[in-house]
Amino acid sequence: ETWSSQDYGDWSGSIVASVADPGRLYMGLLGFSCGGFPYECYYPSSVLTSANSGVDWEPINSETDNPLLTAVPSPVLAGRVYVHRLYNPAWWFVSEDGGKNWVAHDYPVGSLVLDAQQANWIYSLGKYSLDGGATWQTSPTPPCDATLLLAHPTKSRVLFAECQNNGLYRSDDGGQHWTSLVAGASFYLVADESTPGRLLWIKDNELWASTDDGLTWSLLNPEATQRQFLSILKN
Repeated sequence: ETWSSQDYGDWSGSIVASVADPGRLYMGLLGFSCGGFPYECYYPSSVLTSANSGVDWEPINSETDNPLLTAVPSPVLAGRVYVHRLYNPAWWFVSEDGGKNWVAHDYPVGSLVLDAQQANWIYSLGKYSLDGGATWQTSPTPPCDATLLLAHPTKSRVLFAECQNNGLYRSDDGGQHWTSLVAGASFYLVADESTPGRLLWIKDNELWASTDDGLTWSLLNPEATQRQFLSILKN
């Protein structure tokens, strides 16, 4: 009902909420600067965290000119968060203490999602790790042009793959087998942080919800475009 504006610089990246630590948010802050001779541009970035649902923020890593792509907080361990940088697809940093200290890891994936119950189980399209990223195995990819992978917010080993022109697929065994759920153009799929187990999905510019792991969907908003529906966070 009430909104306030905050200035975080030139650009602010995506904001993600920690399920394991209610009220904890992480945000990638991306700047832009050009100058010097020879003339060049770079993108200074840092990671911010908030312990009170976004009222106050503080940086948790030193500024770098390697832009941040995403932050992925563990849904099991409150202090664990994964951060991905841009220029090296396998360049990940992991913190076990909420961002005070970081360890670099050379993961063979450009994006990842985390199991809802097993702290060390990591999934990506075509790959997975059961030991916190120490070793990786291959897994079948969905039979579609998958653009997004989502781990079930409460169930272990359940994954959803969003396909740009072929709807949604679900796996109940950590990505070993896939089942088609819904056909059609798909644009955005997230877990509803305010209602555990509920999924929210933009399909054909409409906002839909499911409470049975994607088997059935109910229309929430007939005019929810992708730009309007960027992320849903629990306060």
